Amino acid sequence: MSGDPLFIRYVEMIEERLGRLRGKERPLTPPEFALARRWYRAGVPIARVTQCLEEAGTEALSLTACRELIQASDRKRRQ
Repeated sequence: MSGDPLFIRYVEMIEERLGRLRGKERPLTPPEFALARRWYRAGVPIARVTQCLEEAGTEALSLTACRELIQASDRKRRQ
């Protein structure tokens, strides 16, 4: 999976968005990377992830902090 170019781009887009929100770039931590991999495998669109990061704004200090927003968005989508 980690060699999948679409997954690599998925992670890069998350890192880019988090970097803009934090004001500094850094790679995802191992728990953040695992969470991104679960979302990718579950088919969570990158647009939904980045939208939730934007909604979290400066509260998006980590990807795990956005987990509830993503899960709530997914529940709403399934209804």
